[in-house]
Amino acid sequence: MFNRQLGGEDMGVYERVLTDAMAGDATLFARQDYVEEAWQIVDPALKANTPGIVHTG
Repeated sequence: MFNRQLGGEDMGVYERVLTDAMAGDATLFARQDYVEEAWQIVDPALKANTPGIVHTG
């Protein structure tokens, strides 16, 4: 893994994501088929427009 020190501190999270992406490291990213499957599960629930669970105390 690429690790760089900037003024004594580890690189920032955005810098790490961009660096890993440019290096071809896909471990921090969701695969397209996973994203599509998640939307197939979540989308009907969102479209149903049913009220969620309400906790009253």
